[in-house]
Amino acid sequence: MDSQQGPPEQPQQAEQPGDPQTPGQSNPPQAQPQPWVAPQPQPGQAQPGPWVAPQPPPGAMQPGQSQPGEPQFWAPQQPPPWGVQPPPWAQAPYGTAPPRAPRVVSAPPNVPFHQLARTELHRWWRPLLGTVFLLVVGLLVSSAVLIFWEIVHGILGGGFDEPQGNQIFPNPTEDLAVTLVTLAVLIPVVLLTVRLVQRRPIGSVVSVLNRLRWRWLLICCLPGLGYLALSYGLGLAAVAVFPTEGDPMSTSGSWVGWGRFVVPALVVLCLVPFQSAAEELLFRGWLVQAIGAYSPDGAGGKKFVQA
Repeated sequence: MDSQQGPPEQPQQAEQPGDPQTPGQSNPPQAQPQPWVAPQPQPGQAQPGPWVAPQPPPGAMQPGQSQPGEPQFWAPQQPPPWGVQPPPWAQAPYGTAPPRAPRVVSAPPNVPFHQLARTELHRWWRPLLGTVFLLVVGLLVSSAVLIFWEIVHGILGGGFDEPQGNQIFPNPTEDLAVTLVTLAVLIPVVLLTVRLVQRRPIGSVVSVLNRLRWRWLLICCLPGLGYLALSYGLGLAAVAVFPTEGDPMSTSGSWVGWGRFVVPALVVLCLVPFQSAAEELLFRGWLVQAIGAYSPDGAGGKKFVQA
């Protein structure tokens, strides 16, 4: 028996699946995982149906419903009546602030001319405030134009002339021109009042289409020209049939010549259309619509829809 012992034997470790293979040795095949299959019911067993939410018993409160008399902190908005669309600025996605109301709002469709001031922004005080604003600003602007004209006349004419009677200047043509200009400057004043005070399109004071209707204006000029021709013809016929001492064809009413006719004619042709437009916008535009703003809805007047 050998008295010397060798080193102790090491215990053999089990081979892990990831251990490298020993030459000449192969790993046993591993089992592949099988897909999960739902258990099938046994013969005669009821098939499971889809999940159905439990219904509250009859007479019980529905979710979101409050007791009678209890204050409701949230109430669903009622939809608008059929055919009525809310304004565009009132439609905002959930969670976003609604956009601001537009600065200028037009009247609803098919509204008569005298009620075009009845927009969604109309308030009872707007026509009154607009009238006062128009009078004050119009007086200031007309006075400023008159003072400026006086200064220019004094500089170019070499002095200032005192008014005589109803005339501001001794020259009748110049006096006519300054009178027409002081009235014509009311056009921008009226349009500014419509836009600033009543917050509606400036064209609404002109027509129901919020713009100047050129075709309709030309059609209306034809009867006017016909009336002038007829009036002048009847005047000549009356003088021919019944001659009088005040015959316009006499020397007192004869042709004055181009030198004295051209300048007054140019003043009339260039300034009278603006003076007439200012009066139309002031009296038949603003004044009519300011009074019509207090009339009942749909009362008085025909509804015009015209291209």
